[in-house]
Amino acid sequence: MGLLEDNIIRILESPEVRRINFQCGPVRIYGQGYRRVADAIRSRRLVCVHNTLAQQAGVALYQHAVGPNRVNRLQIPDPAFPNIHHKAMLVHEATHAIEDYHRRALNELDAEAAAYLAQMMYYRVQDQLPPFSGGATWMDLAGIAYNIANRLVSTPAYEVSPQEHTQLRGAIHRLVVHRQRLYRHADQNTIDYDGL
Repeated sequence: MGLLEDNIIRILESPEVRRINFQCGPVRIYGQGYRRVADAIRSRRLVCVHNTLAQQAGVALYQHAVGPNRVNRLQIPDPAFPNIHHKAMLVHEATHAIEDYHRRALNELDAEAAAYLAQMMYYRVQDQLPPFSGGATWMDLAGIAYNIANRLVSTPAYEVSPQEHTQLRGAIHRLVVHRQRLYRHADQNTIDYDGL
């Protein structure tokens, strides 16, 4: 394994990531799940790559069952993870890998709701705030997800309420990035996760 994989495994097995534990709609996310993702990296069931296009766009990406060999791939914008924002993006994408591990078909909005919430929980467990820049719809989504994360971290709560889940899904559905609604049809899309 290289530096990229070592850095990813170190983050996914950190005490902060182990504290991420919640149920959001049909999706259950837990700290041990991130260890399973780290194990998938070690055993090469999950391939990690530095993607320069992702770096230019400032995004990370999880892809399941890519190509004829059905490879699972985690694309990272910066292998050094220079700040908390890059680490939080990793947590978001690793959450999709946990969803894939469970081999369940998920509505895209439900999959993204859990991933955005995990991303905000990563900020919250470190007493950090997410970047509130990037447009009004991002600020709305980040604020909603962070408030839910704050409640889950600060109380013995585990489950996202149905009202919070609906609110989070709505904010994701409205998200505009680079003048495009990324999740415009996500309420109609199913992701057929087939196992990590």
